[in-house]
Amino acid sequence: MKAIEFPTKIRKDKNIVVPDKYKKELRENQKARVIILLETEKDERAWEELTTDQFFNGYLVKDAAYDKL
Repeated sequence: MKAIEFPTKIRKDKNIVVPDKYKKELRENQKARVIILLETEKDERAWEELTTDQFFNGYLVKDAAYDKL
């Protein structure tokens, strides 16, 4: 089994679009297993908090010299 992963949005008609670069790998009547992972607002907030924490964890005391420029 081969996995293909790509970000997409669910359209108004509840369909998803497969990017063109992956369409060449799909054959008519080919069996496929689909897993849809939906982002939630909680996921988005957690991601924002993680990136903020990582940014400040990477801030070194010696970098404070640049704050005065």
